[in-house]
Amino acid sequence: MLPIILIVIVGGLTYSLIKGFNFAVDFTGGTSITVNTTDKVSLEGYTIDKINSTKDSTTITIKEKLNKDEVKELSKKLEEEYNTSADIYVVSDLVKKQLIKNAIIAVLVAFLGITAYVSIRFRFNYAISGIAALLHDVLITTIFFGVFKLEIDSIFIAALLTIIGYSINDTIVTFDMIRRNYKNRKNIENDSVRLTFFRSIMTTITTIIPIICLIIFGASEILNFNLALLVGFIAGVFSSIYVSNQLWLILESRRITKPK
Repeated sequence: MLPIILIVIVGGLTYSLIKGFNFAVDFTGGTSITVNTTDKVSLEGYTIDKINSTKDSTTITIKEKLNKDEVKELSKKLEEEYNTSADIYVVSDLVKKQLIKNAIIAVLVAFLGITAYVSIRFRFNYAISGIAALLHDVLITTIFFGVFKLEIDSIFIAALLTIIGYSINDTIVTFDMIRRNYKNRKNIENDSVRLTFFRSIMTTITTIIPIICLIIFGASEILNFNLALLVGFIAGVFSSIYVSNQLWLILESRRITKPK
């Protein structure tokens, strides 16, 4: 199973990188303009990067980084022309770099903290297996957004951190069962997965049902966040069973087969 998973991840990342990720203004810099109207919005004199429309608003991203006076002038113009409010969000190069830096630091700190915790509670081999499972979840979610050209913004990073926290909890439950069965030295991985499989499936189902409801009935502003959670949680169950346990068995094979 591990080779197949690796092929899927490498293939998905390659495809996403070739086609290009749909990064939001948070990570590209520029100006995001949201007009609360269903009318077609036109911005003459600006270099339009992309346009996203929902049932009640239109968001246009332009490459220009407007100053305060330009923001006030454009906001007034849009409100007069479309008789509604306009939200303008400007990300300078400095802010863009800071957001990217903070996103990377947040994910790295989460991984380092989990590695330290699992290593102390169990052993380092457990931590390596758990981190591999988390990387699987993060990469699968990122690939999903890349393949379907969904927007990646700062909220997406928050979703990744939520996925990391949820997935490691499920993995630790299995690790705890593995440690209990360790003394038997037989079918450790299979017995541990079997004993926790139903619990993992039911916990995930009860978690994703509200997420599916939010995707269907919730606000469009948090749609991508909910989609990321849905994909990440499903990937988390899969990785807890087929990634972390198999990798742990490989790393611990000598210890398991060693005579008592």
